[in-house]
Amino acid sequence: MKKKLIPVLLILPLLTSCSGGKAVDHVPADYTPDLPQFKDKGSGAVKQDDTYAYFDIYEVSDFHGATVYNKDEKELGIERLSSYFDAKREDNPGGTILISGGDMWQGSADSNVTRGNLVTYAMDVMNFSAMTFGNHEFDWEAGETSWIQNNKDRATFPFLGANIFKKGTTDHPEYCQASTIVERGGFKVGIVGTIGDNIRDSILAAAITDLEFTDEVAAAKSEAAKLREQGCDIVVWSTHNDIDSIQTRVATVPDLGVDAIFGGHTHANITKESVTGAPMLETKNYGRGIAHASIKINKSTKEIVSATGNVDADPTYQDYSPDKDITGIYDQYSKKYINAVKNRKLGKADAKFSKEDELGNLAVYSMNKATSAKYNEIEISAAFTNKSGGVRADLEKGKIIYGDVYAAFPFDNEIVIMKTSGKNLKSYLSSTKLNAARYNNVYDKTIDSSKDYYYLTTDYLATNASFPFMENGDPVIEYTKLNVRDVIADTIQEMGKIKAQDFKTSANKQYQRIK
Repeated sequence: MKKKLIPVLLILPLLTSCSGGKAVDHVPADYTPDLPQFKDKGSGAVKQDDTYAYFDIYEVSDFHGATVYNKDEKELGIERLSSYFDAKREDNPGGTILISGGDMWQGSADSNVTRGNLVTYAMDVMNFSAMTFGNHEFDWEAGETSWIQNNKDRATFPFLGANIFKKGTTDHPEYCQASTIVERGGFKVGIVGTIGDNIRDSILAAAITDLEFTDEVAAAKSEAAKLREQGCDIVVWSTHNDIDSIQTRVATVPDLGVDAIFGGHTHANITKESVTGAPMLETKNYGRGIAHASIKINKSTKEIVSATGNVDADPTYQDYSPDKDITGIYDQYSKKYINAVKNRKLGKADAKFSKEDELGNLAVYSMNKATSAKYNEIEISAAFTNKSGGVRADLEKGKIIYGDVYAAFPFDNEIVIMKTSGKNLKSYLSSTKLNAARYNNVYDKTIDSSKDYYYLTTDYLATNASFPFMENGDPVIEYTKLNVRDVIADTIQEMGKIKAQDFKTSANKQYQRIK
């Protein structure tokens, strides 16, 4: 049997949104549903013949809380994903090992309202052996409590980050370790986890002020050597970074010491090989790809005979029944917390709002509308929010519920007011490189380069080195406590019916670049 859960003792009140006072938003930190006994599903026999033993290692990365079954989008959801892995275990009960490449929690109303607890419990039921940290595991770290630690206390598996350290030390954070060892059938399988050392700017800066990320390749090599010293027969490396860049970096490291490499972060199904022939695998987000490394090892010599890899690009191809244990946990969260938030009716859309155009414009319009009303003494000249990562799904024609807005805007970004020069503002509003939706309140006025102006963005972009706001030294004048997702929901509710044409860039000067 796997370890029993340690109850989380920190008690927090349910919060209210700063946008309209609506009840929100997430479970209390001490809430625990009635749970099944989590079984060690890896206790069966390892598949073998007279000479060889076989291990099947599966990885899910960038799941982003995709809890709901959606066959059209090839998303199994948490209930059927469990049954998928149970079916895989039938061929190799003890030799099947599950790992995660990170970004598991953040991304849907179901998972966000439960602050990742629902997904963590589902992973417990599925018998995951480890989870590597992704950038979005830190999304709630700067809040009123450490939800990473909260989830760690509920997990029956370790969180890995071999290259994550407390700043200025050689110590990992309390919720994190470098690697883990899984023992099956007389063999030891070592798992190293790292976060991409180049994706710090993808994390809210306030969440990681006390952390540093070291070179992930060096960390993986060092930890793999330690695992070999501890008697590991197989070592795999999971890193929350894209396989294309990792392949380039390890090309000059033939002695890396790992038998398979799993990547993530860029949401692509990729199958490659390292310079030593080790499989290198990455999968799409929302569980739309499952990576699989198949390793054959000589039972006597413990030599790896072969290591191959593939990605299942359509895990919904076969029908799977929901896992009843996960359904039981899911139902408790849904009735008690999720449904009240997710199913709140907002209004209607007269046509599809695409994430590439109209939705970003709806966001900046709503940011401007809400902030201008709250801070009417400040003249807001523009608003910006990121499109590529900040808007995650289209809004379809027809009825809109809060869960639809949540799917499109899953991140808890706060609107901030910033100050800049007219020269900088001109560059922001005219830039072709600034990958952001923009709302231009001064499109029909002359921008004076010598004067100061105020604009809106999110707390994430305000401190993100990939955007020019921080580079130019623009100061934050006000943290508004207004959530981007909530002000969008307010706009839809107040309008009743939103018209796509009103938010199409080509039809509205306020969303266009200035020439």
